[in-house]
Amino acid sequence: MSRVLCVLTAAAALSGSAAAEPGRNPVRLFEYRWDGNTAARVQKECAPGNEFAVSAKDGSLLLTTREHDGKPGTGGRQIWMNTDFKAKSNAVYRVSFRARASVPGRLTAGAYQAGGSWSPLGNPPNVTVDLSPEWRDVIWNCRSTLDWNGRMRLPSLSFGGFPAGTVVSVGPVTVEELMPFRPLPIPRTEGNAKLFSAFPASQQLFCGIPFEWGEPEKVSRRLVLEMPAAPAAGEALQLLHAGDGLTEELVGEVVFLRGETKVKSLPVRRGVEVGDVRSPKPCSNGFPGGRVSDGRDALGMYVSRFELPPEPFDRIVLERAPGNGDWYVAAASLTPLAADAKQAAEVKFVADAEWRPIDLSDLYVRPGTALDLSGLSERVPCGTYGRVAVNAEGRTVFEKRPGKPVRFFGHSCGPTPDTIPADRKKLEAFAGALAAQGYNMIRFHGINGFLMSRGKWDGKLYDDPATIPFIAEHEDSFHYLLYCLKQRGIYVYLDLATFSSGWTTADIWGGGPEGFGVGLIAGNEAYRANYRAGVLRMLNAVNPYTKMRLADDPTIAVVLFYNEQNLRWSMSDFMGRMMQPKWIAFLKKKYGSLDAVRKAWKETPVPADAGWESLPLLNMPATQKSTVFACDMAECIVEAERELTRWYESVMREAGYKGLTSQWDFIYRLSEIPPRSTVPVVSMHAYHAHPSDYISRNSTAPQSSVITSGCSMLRVMAPVRFIDRPYMVSEYGQVFWNRFRHEQGLAGSYAALQEWDLMMVHSTSVVPRGERLLPFHAGPDPMIRASDVVTAYAYLRGDVSPARKTVVFPVDDQFIFQGNRPFSAFNGNLAFLFAVSRVGLRYDRDVRADIRADLEVPPLGDASFNDFGMYGSVTDTYRGGDRLLEALAQMREKKLIGPENRTDPGRGLYQSDTGEITMDIRNGGLLDVVTPRLEGTTVKAGRPKRLSALTVETATCPASITVIAQSIDRTVESDDRLLAVVNTDALNSGMTFTDASRYRLVAIGEAPVLMQTGRFRLKIRNRVLRNPAVYALKLNGTRAGRIPAGYENGEIVLDLDTARLPSGPTPFFEIVPE
Repeated sequence: MSRVLCVLTAAAALSGSAAAEPGRNPVRLFEYRWDGNTAARVQKECAPGNEFAVSAKDGSLLLTTREHDGKPGTGGRQIWMNTDFKAKSNAVYRVSFRARASVPGRLTAGAYQAGGSWSPLGNPPNVTVDLSPEWRDVIWNCRSTLDWNGRMRLPSLSFGGFPAGTVVSVGPVTVEELMPFRPLPIPRTEGNAKLFSAFPASQQLFCGIPFEWGEPEKVSRRLVLEMPAAPAAGEALQLLHAGDGLTEELVGEVVFLRGETKVKSLPVRRGVEVGDVRSPKPCSNGFPGGRVSDGRDALGMYVSRFELPPEPFDRIVLERAPGNGDWYVAAASLTPLAADAKQAAEVKFVADAEWRPIDLSDLYVRPGTALDLSGLSERVPCGTYGRVAVNAEGRTVFEKRPGKPVRFFGHSCGPTPDTIPADRKKLEAFAGALAAQGYNMIRFHGINGFLMSRGKWDGKLYDDPATIPFIAEHEDSFHYLLYCLKQRGIYVYLDLATFSSGWTTADIWGGGPEGFGVGLIAGNEAYRANYRAGVLRMLNAVNPYTKMRLADDPTIAVVLFYNEQNLRWSMSDFMGRMMQPKWIAFLKKKYGSLDAVRKAWKETPVPADAGWESLPLLNMPATQKSTVFACDMAECIVEAERELTRWYESVMREAGYKGLTSQWDFIYRLSEIPPRSTVPVVSMHAYHAHPSDYISRNSTAPQSSVITSGCSMLRVMAPVRFIDRPYMVSEYGQVFWNRFRHEQGLAGSYAALQEWDLMMVHSTSVVPRGERLLPFHAGPDPMIRASDVVTAYAYLRGDVSPARKTVVFPVDDQFIFQGNRPFSAFNGNLAFLFAVSRVGLRYDRDVRADIRADLEVPPLGDASFNDFGMYGSVTDTYRGGDRLLEALAQMREKKLIGPENRTDPGRGLYQSDTGEITMDIRNGGLLDVVTPRLEGTTVKAGRPKRLSALTVETATCPASITVIAQSIDRTVESDDRLLAVVNTDALNSGMTFTDASRYRLVAIGEAPVLMQTGRFRLKIRNRVLRNPAVYALKLNGTRAGRIPAGYENGEIVLDLDTARLPSGPTPFFEIVPE
């Protein structure tokens, strides 16, 4: 049974309430601890299809969802506690806890009358927060609008929209009364309705401080605030104010008077107590609150605290300093409350002492520089050693060199007139830049759109290869680029179809034939004829520059039939309708009659008068149930996908193509194993921190470390690898704007450990220049460029050794087709074995190479695959911990790993059987890679780290730090040419988030790109470079300036302050002899 687990964890028992007293802030009223007794008191309700059970275990409240409506974001689940509560009008209450979710989603917290009018406790009525895998504080401050003494639903939590298998964790729930406040009336004479019209008049809490909002009043000279009574103990003045056009430091003064006698005055300063209303930024005593937008700028008011004098006073006067823009005051309160900086305004990144502009004006790597990686693989023309093939051990090789496996390191290219221009000089320069950055394979991702799309569909599904209208100039550019690639030993991974536009004139993003990919699976004859026409036209064309048909050119190493074509439950209704003929044909073939269907589908009743056409369609909710109907669905889909693969192969035979093929490259469901087994190469995609809605406002991206997840983007791919054939990762990455994407480079070491055959970051890693950073646009991103350099050495050159032992997960149809398991994914606990030894599955129906397993481990398939349309994720139940421990115990018993191996799941430690890679998923996420030619580590600020030759004594910000011997026959300790990579973070200028977590996007920003700088003290043990010369390198590899360095006790000593480099920050440093 697939399910959602919602875990509410609390640490204190329900306690009695207390009244707020002057001078105390806040007053805790009660707090919850979840046990069997409190769980029995939990009330719940849900929409149909969202049922869930409530239980308590180990201090946690478990909300287990039995059904799911398949429509994320629709709500439909709620729990609450009925609590006796005395609410006082105008009092301020706070409900607080911590929360997280294993996949992004929303949770709403509030409180309501339990009876009567069911009114909310106050204003605002609730708070809705976005949850991610990282813990976050949830704080709901509410100003009561009720006088009520009775039952309240307090707290009330709604958590709809999470997919099956999501785990939502909520920490101790605390309810407090905050000290009351006294509003001070603002004289209204000269406001600015236009400037402040976007602010909500209903808002009463700003950064946790209660105010009575009014149209902000301009302080022309002075505003007098009359005191209603003597101040109470602990009270302070809180102002809600903002400036407009401020130029000088002194904005005004807060003057306390007794009669006409000045008792005390306090300054109001720009950048300290207040800032400009536009693009607000936190000050030391001015926290932006009430964030809004006027359609052009972000606007915010500032909350500032002013301590009251101990001497008596009866008036407060706000006096404006002359000649310094405008100063507006919206409200004033007397309260002991302190502003909550966590509730402050949006965070906007601009150039400052830490974030410095980096030069992206010239990005093609220069030959012969320290960043020229062209020598990491053999550079002879494609085909010199025959076609790329598969040897008896299931590895990619060249036909004439079957005993020498070859690895591919790739660049993913979305073909457009910009990326494949008509200018031949530019094409030659691009091909040269690919080689210089180390790439020996390129993927053309969307060639059907490049060769066909005119931006608008002409309504035709062309079915004749002889007449299908390619864009001649685009085809010529493509052919010339293939020629340039061939000369430089750069092979091609070619998508035969990428977008749903098919081989038509339609725009690649829509407006073409409906459901092209699904239609191919469903057997739509017109769609298949169109696909065949486009593919045959492309592969049969003779390249005028190579004098070969593309089908015969060994430069084309692999073709992917259709990118990410797997049936997608995010389009469940449409998919079900399109697949109906296949579905009915499958059922008729399997059962023969409707009576037989009724007998088999005991859990899915079929009405007596039902016909074949009225049977339930393929649908997502059914995948969550262990029923015969669900298994029939899986079998039907598998049969359809296998049939389509056979048809694709027939088109390849018709074209005369003899290279490698691949398909079904995305979904992790176990039901994808049978169709995947029909192709000679398995491809896969995975990401960490995939944005929810690209760069749209409110798009979200997790800011967690990939290491704390156990390198999940690689771990989820490891067990779906077929151990008997090549495995190509044609898309992966820690996506911009994840703050820890500097980890990606060292994480790529696991591809070398696993001996995967291709690693390819998505996408566009080679560009001549850069502007602003964007997700999936790696070329301008200094962090991804630096990561790819590290991966090139660790993986492509082979600095990280392959695993010594192999663990195989045997899989058969009996395992796959049980209950609802076909729609589940591989268990994540067992997948941690990928960090120790080589792992992969063996599917008994199609074994293509006899790979000896040092250990066979029966698999588990109880994780959920979540389909979000443009991307998917695996949510694990994390069962199987015992099975992981058993497997590791067997490995130790068989001496596959020795006593020196540090792997200990209880401590979050995983070490490869080579001893070269050590991952600590706790302590913020740490990854160490130590080999003779490469040493690297991820560091958190303030934590020194000693490896073997490399010691990081100081790092003032999180970073990945790697040192590499550039000579293949030497080590870090003996080489006289070293490359140091200090990889941190980068964002766009003006990039804005809703808060400091950087989870939710407000604005993507613009150029120039800002790199996070820091101070780093490195020591590198080296017996050759006794008089080292260190150079900061531009991203194109040229030297930007010399950096002072020393040599002490056999170690190079390097003190870096990347904010002070003469040509701006960079992640690259070359170390050579004087």
